[in-house]
Amino acid sequence: MSTLRELYNFARREFAAADVPTGDCAILAEEFLGADRGYILLHGEEEAAPEKAEKFITAVNKRKNHEVLQYILGYWWFMDMKLKVTEGVLTPREDTEVLVRCAADFIGDKAMRGIDLCGGSGAVGLGIISLCKNAFVTEAELFPAPIGVMKENIPLYGDGRVTLKKLDVLDKTAIKDYSELDFIVSNPPYIEKAEIATLETEVQKEPIEALDGGEDGLVFYRFITEHWTSALKKGGLMAFEIGETQAAEVSALMEKAGFENVSVLKDFAGLDRVVWGIKKS
Repeated sequence: MSTLRELYNFARREFAAADVPTGDCAILAEEFLGADRGYILLHGEEEAAPEKAEKFITAVNKRKNHEVLQYILGYWWFMDMKLKVTEGVLTPREDTEVLVRCAADFIGDKAMRGIDLCGGSGAVGLGIISLCKNAFVTEAELFPAPIGVMKENIPLYGDGRVTLKKLDVLDKTAIKDYSELDFIVSNPPYIEKAEIATLETEVQKEPIEALDGGEDGLVFYRFITEHWTSALKKGGLMAFEIGETQAAEVSALMEKAGFENVSVLKDFAGLDRVVWGIKKS
């Protein structure tokens, strides 16, 4: 087994047997063999370099055991940014772009500063910066793995307008350092604790601290609306990514905290994905 076609077909068989999406074969082939599907179709009898074949087979074996694809690659694409991702970091999802664009629509070309709570890979803050030329974002994160990857992602895409701050979002004392923010955004942990064990195998291999939203999934939304609202100026934006069934509950929390025009945005699949509102003047 040494030609491109033999290696590719090996991956397809392994993934089909392990109930892994066979489309991942093409991603791994392009990454580790340097050959996309079109090239393999036309040049499949070409011999693969031994070191490339070895790396490809290693990656295939990891993936068939349901290792997270993004961790195998070491990166993932989000809004045209190739963001570093490692174990211990929540992988960027396409649907998070809805949160980014919600904030960007509010900011426009105005000079504004805000904070992204539970920053993870930095996808949200960096996405905002990519769309808003006068925005400044603080990426707030507590855990070492995401802090580590943000230290690599921010210099690449932050344009000197993204800063990293280690803090516990659920610590009231951290809030005193922030005031008169124009916007607060967050994609916090929002899975109900009891549901985590029922998630797909790959999702369960992502960091528990990025998934666990407490008994009802609302711990972070409740704390942020109750306490971080004080750091937001009147007329400022607060926006959250949510689980698809949480729109009503998160909307109610925001209205209770003094937000108006509270609205829900849907993701690319038509599911509720973002709740946002404006702090009353």
